[in-house]
Amino acid sequence: MRARILAGLLLAALHPVAYAGEPVPKARVIVLYVDGLRPDVVHAMAKEGLLPNIQQVFIDGGLEFTQVFTTFPSNTLTANGALFTGRFPDRTGVKSQNQFERATRLPTGQLSEWIPQWLWRRQRSGPKISDLLDKFAPEDTYRFLQQRGVPMLDTYLGKRYRFTILPIAPLNPPPLWVHRAFNTVEQPFTASQRIPYELDRINARYMIEEVIGDPEARVMAAWFPMVDKLSHHSSRGQFGQVRDTVMFFDRMLGKMMRRIRQVGWGDSTYLFLVSDHGHVGGETASTKTSRLVEELFHRQLGCNVKVVGKDWIHPGMDASRFVFIDHQAWGQASIFLPKGGCHSGVWQRNSLEELMAYDVGPNHDRVNVLESLGQCEGADLVLAKRDASQVLVHRAPSQHAVLHIETDEGGVDRYRYELAHADKDPLGYLHDLSVRDAVAPLPVAQWIQSAHSAEEWLQATAGTDYPDAVVGIAKFFGWKSPIAELADSRDPDVVVTAKRGWTFRTDGEQGTDHGAPLREAMRITCFLAGPTIRRGDSSQPHRIIDLMPTILKIVGVDYPPESLDGRPLEGIYE
Repeated sequence: MRARILAGLLLAALHPVAYAGEPVPKARVIVLYVDGLRPDVVHAMAKEGLLPNIQQVFIDGGLEFTQVFTTFPSNTLTANGALFTGRFPDRTGVKSQNQFERATRLPTGQLSEWIPQWLWRRQRSGPKISDLLDKFAPEDTYRFLQQRGVPMLDTYLGKRYRFTILPIAPLNPPPLWVHRAFNTVEQPFTASQRIPYELDRINARYMIEEVIGDPEARVMAAWFPMVDKLSHHSSRGQFGQVRDTVMFFDRMLGKMMRRIRQVGWGDSTYLFLVSDHGHVGGETASTKTSRLVEELFHRQLGCNVKVVGKDWIHPGMDASRFVFIDHQAWGQASIFLPKGGCHSGVWQRNSLEELMAYDVGPNHDRVNVLESLGQCEGADLVLAKRDASQVLVHRAPSQHAVLHIETDEGGVDRYRYELAHADKDPLGYLHDLSVRDAVAPLPVAQWIQSAHSAEEWLQATAGTDYPDAVVGIAKFFGWKSPIAELADSRDPDVVVTAKRGWTFRTDGEQGTDHGAPLREAMRITCFLAGPTIRRGDSSQPHRIIDLMPTILKIVGVDYPPESLDGRPLEGIYE
């Protein structure tokens, strides 16, 4: 308490009260984005005195938003698409880290009469698989959004936006970044091997030496990916060795704060400390590995299987006939199946009926893929799209629900969660006390099966094990302008998520993971500090899409409200 009071007196002395209730003129915003950082880990480490700079700047001197949630799946690229556009994934198309696109289908009608068949055979030669986190992908994803007319931070800020390397960026790497990278690692002959493991240090140094102090810069974003990267390779994650990396970031924060004061920005700079998702596991034990890929699809069902960087092909079988699984981040698996059967080679999305009687070859009976996935060890939720307005949610052995997406007369989406059995709820909302309190005096069973807005669902489910899952799942399977026509080529046939304590890894390592709609993965770190920002915390639920409009409002940049799905954070000023 004494530290909080001292921090408040210091900030009051630095920042004139004339601007109370609003941002100061000519404000700047620095976004410090620590990939995968869990907010409970921040508090635990700060309590032990391990994070003195985070303690001073953000915990004692800032405002924490304790219930901010990312998108589904809770992965880096999907979260970045939401963070830097302020839109849900159904308006950006950024929904995965490994992009699978089905082959172009044959033309119909008059087109089929005059387009040469050799051309169509060439275009149908096979699906396209892209690793969207490859070293060139940040710029490629940015270009996709730009071509589709999706506004991003730089759309409104232009050259006033500065950044380190980011998962989605206008330019990768930014000017002079490579120069700073080589100077930081100091060993040019091994630099290419060392740079990927020194990204936190390089990005901090780039911020200090090239960005902070730039008179044109109004919004600056710095990515610190090593907490996430190392968590995937540490059995205890942020409850073990990765805490050294969190402490390293804290030291870098201290250096950046000294630079801010040195260039005279102390009374005009607002700082966000955010993460893009959390991590599941590591608290008490290592996660267990589900054998979904190798055991279920490859051995039991007899399918050839591909993931990015690896495949399992049966001897003597046509390697071009396969199932593709995007399981990067390991907490979820998006599964793409050939039409009607795993050996058909026809890349079109299967209907729900086809998934429930799927052909896996002459030596097997037809398989209910949804039931098989639900019974797979470590599997939690199984999700499949019925049509553009309905998504099936299944948990074995007999919990089923359907998400209904409805549009009211004003064009606003509303969501209804229909249970197949009155007392069986795969998301657990029916018996959750936090939902009961949020929707009172209505009974939970009555409330959840009525249509509600995205905001109402967020408020009702923020305290649950699956926060904002109804809206998150619906937005994942939804496709709106300007990317609506991509649904057929990019929608997975089925998605399965991992139970708490389980992972879909195929790399043979142990670590903590994300991607699932579980609370630990969905809840992000979110602090804001700066002149006139009140100190303390806010438990009002928010989404990651609310950060971009907040940033634009702080720096005084106007934007069409309908261009973003997020809304500025309220009640942030003294």
